[in-house]
Amino acid sequence: MSFEKPPQAEAPDLDAERPGVTRRDFLKRVGRLAAGAAALSVVGSERTSESRMKERAAIYQWEAADTPEARRRDWQEFKAVLAEARVQENVAWIRERFGRAAVGILFKADWDLQLAATAMEREQEGKPIEPFLAELSRTYRRFWSRPAIEARIAERERREGLAAEFVGFEEIPGQSNEEVRQSLEAKFPKRWLYATIGRYEYVDQDERNAHFRVGGVASGRRLESALLKQDRATVHLFKGYAEADDLERGQILRHEIAHHHDWIGSTRLTLAERLQFLREVTEQLDDPQRLYSDYVEDDIPRKVRAEGGSEQEVRYSQAVEYWAECSSLYIHSDRYAKEPVAANSPGALAQRWYHRMAAEPEASRNG
Repeated sequence: MSFEKPPQAEAPDLDAERPGVTRRDFLKRVGRLAAGAAALSVVGSERTSESRMKERAAIYQWEAADTPEARRRDWQEFKAVLAEARVQENVAWIRERFGRAAVGILFKADWDLQLAATAMEREQEGKPIEPFLAELSRTYRRFWSRPAIEARIAERERREGLAAEFVGFEEIPGQSNEEVRQSLEAKFPKRWLYATIGRYEYVDQDERNAHFRVGGVASGRRLESALLKQDRATVHLFKGYAEADDLERGQILRHEIAHHHDWIGSTRLTLAERLQFLREVTEQLDDPQRLYSDYVEDDIPRKVRAEGGSEQEVRYSQAVEYWAECSSLYIHSDRYAKEPVAANSPGALAQRWYHRMAAEPEASRNG
């Protein structure tokens, strides 16, 4: 029996390019941004409230460097990242493999690469790029600069702390909200549990679809989590979880938590890392020595095809679920705690990215 439902489809990043936007439209937009006419729009459909406005204001300091010299330095670093991190290669690889199924990450990457290409073209032609520098700096600091992202995360943690709400677990015999919280915190850093997730909720209902029983679902995954914790980022659990044994319950929870720490939901990764992360997961999914799961191999393809999805959508859904399955089995799992982890194995993949995202922010370690 399968216990998990694929996470809800994530919306494209709000700063991302829309399909069919022409070069002229792009240049007009950059011109408007350079003129200061665009407002911060990183939270989209999130509720607007006094508390959210305060949180929005707190990230303005990370939006763009405050001097022309610093903005030019950001631009030089941005170009170096694009040249050194296999960005173009990974974008092309992901587009060929997944097409529009990977829209959540490709739209943002395409927009930023087009912005950078326009600036580099102007430099080569000897034209000024000053009208572009503020947007280049802002884009770099938001999604491409590891030092800026780490500093932003450290500041967010100092400002907001690391916590989440636990609701409904007292409906399960022998469990309580506090016991579930303590059990998770005994195994995982709070950063892994709470950096992107605001709520763990058990709902005493039997959730099914046409193909398998559902034990849990991750909702509220958005690329904007890199900038602001999302109100609706939740791990939902259902009767399939309550009726499972302790081993399966742990696996379901680890699986759902991992969905909030992938190339879309993570708070920590640069866009270059997100692209590399998705590629590594997919390449291992193609490996004959991959972790085999009936859920990934059979249930997900059957479900996506029955819903009219393309083969690219099938493969993308499998990649999303493969990462969560690897995490559920190889990150603080009693079943695999003593199993050697070979290089390039599913365990190595899970542990490498887990340690990257669960570690203390570099700005805190160095401060």
